[in-house]
Amino acid sequence: MKMPLRSRERDTDPPTGAVGALGSVSEALRDAEDRAAAAARHHHDLANMLPALIAETDAAGRLTFVNRFGLALTGYDAWEWPGLYVLELVVPTDRQRAVENFARRVRGEELPPSCYRLLHRDGCTTIPVELRAANISHAGVTVGVRCVMFDLRERLAAEHARRCYEQRALDARRLESLGVLAGGVAHDFNNLLTVVLGNADLAMSELDWDAPARPYLHDIRAASRRAADITQQLLAYTGKTPLHQANVVVNAVVTDAVSQLDRALAARGRIALDLSPALPAVPGDRDLLRQVVLNLLTNALEALGDGGGGVTITTAVRSSAADRLTVGLVEPRHLTTGDHLRLSVSDDGRGMDAETAARAFEPFFSTKFTGRGLGLAVVMGVVRAHGGDISMTTAPDAGSRFDVFLPIHVAPP
Repeated sequence: MKMPLRSRERDTDPPTGAVGALGSVSEALRDAEDRAAAAARHHHDLANMLPALIAETDAAGRLTFVNRFGLALTGYDAWEWPGLYVLELVVPTDRQRAVENFARRVRGEELPPSCYRLLHRDGCTTIPVELRAANISHAGVTVGVRCVMFDLRERLAAEHARRCYEQRALDARRLESLGVLAGGVAHDFNNLLTVVLGNADLAMSELDWDAPARPYLHDIRAASRRAADITQQLLAYTGKTPLHQANVVVNAVVTDAVSQLDRALAARGRIALDLSPALPAVPGDRDLLRQVVLNLLTNALEALGDGGGGVTITTAVRSSAADRLTVGLVEPRHLTTGDHLRLSVSDDGRGMDAETAARAFEPFFSTKFTGRGLGLAVVMGVVRAHGGDISMTTAPDAGSRFDVFLPIHVAPP
């Protein structure tokens, strides 16, 4: 296209020349627009390849671009996001802070990375993200914001798992220290009791049957035997109690333990048995395993309080090779490969909060006014002595469940 040029003196004078500038300018504009569109497509293609939510907005906060990862993360389809405000993706409790920071960003302020929770399209799922943003400027004026949001769920889960592992390792060291202390006390105290019992027996043998001192010596002997029982429980907690190995039928141990319960304690709630009929025997000490069942059952019935409720005892076989069972209150670990017998005792009592549960297996810790606080400590010690482990699931007002895992076959040395 050419434009005629006229003289400045009169409009009626003939043109003095022509110029083709408009054609070249329009072609340059088209080329620039094509290059800008190609660059935008290139940047969007790169954004769609990244494992993070990448979005662009105008100055009012309306989305102008969302990459494919962002759509998948938030659950929206491609046709839904145009015209959607980015702040609508933020959970209501974080929205006011997001509005303030967006306004500051548009005003040109530099802000550090910040964390928000996005609301999934389903209206229920929340997604923690870390946001980093930069302004989109044209001729020195902010016309929008470009942001990158990183999904923090895996990172937060890993941090939580690390903190749990560190806490469990700390608990393991604490319980190990308590075990060493309890073992030392038990051995020394047992030696002293041997002297007391021996001298009481000798003194009684020297007295006549009607001697006034005989009842007092009888009380000394009875108290010494009760103290000896406590030392045996302390040794059981340390896992150093000698085992009288035999093939133990655990179902028979359970029914025997239930029959030995104190009647007043058994009247606190219903006891249901769900025992697997095809249960193999396990190598172990029958008396100690009966004590495990009695202690767990006593703990469950006492947890019911006066409101009644029920306790369920279950036995079954679980394969750690198939299920990769991870248990352990003292030390988090996988069970050894092979079949394990699982003995479960669950109740629908008051349960425990996190603080109480963390100390449940400590010796001498008890939430009851009665008792010595050795019941669960003895359970853990006996189970460890048998090469097994125990797990606990509990929550306030949701009852408790204890799962004991015992190896069915003796592990080779």
